[in-house]
Amino acid sequence: MFFPKNCQIKLYDDDIINYVSFGYGNKNLLLIPGLNIERIKGKALQLAFFYRIFLRDYKVFIFDHKEHINESYEISDMVEEIVYCIKKLNIDKVDVVGVSQGGMIAQLLAINYPDIVEKLVLVATTSRNNPTQNNVIDRWIVLAENGELQELQKNMLETVYSKRYIAKNKWLSILVRIIFKPKLNQLDRFIILARSCLKFDVFDKLDKIQSKTLVIGAKLDQVIPVEFSNELAERINCQKFIFEKSGHAVHQEVSDFNKTVLNFLISSN
Repeated sequence: MFFPKNCQIKLYDDDIINYVSFGYGNKNLLLIPGLNIERIKGKALQLAFFYRIFLRDYKVFIFDHKEHINESYEISDMVEEIVYCIKKLNIDKVDVVGVSQGGMIAQLLAINYPDIVEKLVLVATTSRNNPTQNNVIDRWIVLAENGELQELQKNMLETVYSKRYIAKNKWLSILVRIIFKPKLNQLDRFIILARSCLKFDVFDKLDKIQSKTLVIGAKLDQVIPVEFSNELAERINCQKFIFEKSGHAVHQEVSDFNKTVLNFLISSN
């Protein structure tokens, strides 16, 4: 499975989930991305390159959400889909890395299926909604509902990345404008996924997480303030690492982010 593969799984309701896989290690790693308009389909090579540091130690899996979602779609539905896919692929145990909304999915996965999740990394995420997150996501939803694509693009860029990173990478806004061309049905999908974050709350269930866990936060996070990373780590009673000069997209801003995650995952203690 070294060569990146674009794959599909047929779900119990005859819907389809697209996923990518790559790597040749002896263990399994599940990467769960955050809220995004972009889709996974056809991006195996791109993702394998970005996460190439994991290739030697892991078989890596990244699942999209299913093709057809409705207004009632929630984080718990996303968890059940992942579990179905894991079992369909005859995977017994996985290490899990979840970013932002992906971290929400990862938390509930570890809570509801402790026998599946071995090690857990929760990145720039929270166990419950908060005013800052809600205001940011509500703004994105309104812009998407109104079809204001350029303003949505601008707002997401300025909110997700730190000012320091944007200033240092002038090409970023140009690149985003080139690739950020969602269709109407993608905006409808984005709105549903965004609303699912506003309903999420597992704070009182965090003591059920049995996996060895690392929480990663970002001091300059404008989407989920760093105090919620601190709260998460304290509640789980786990390791914590806060990047002082990064924004919400810490996994993209910090050059040695993937190395930090890998060191935790392969450590024996």
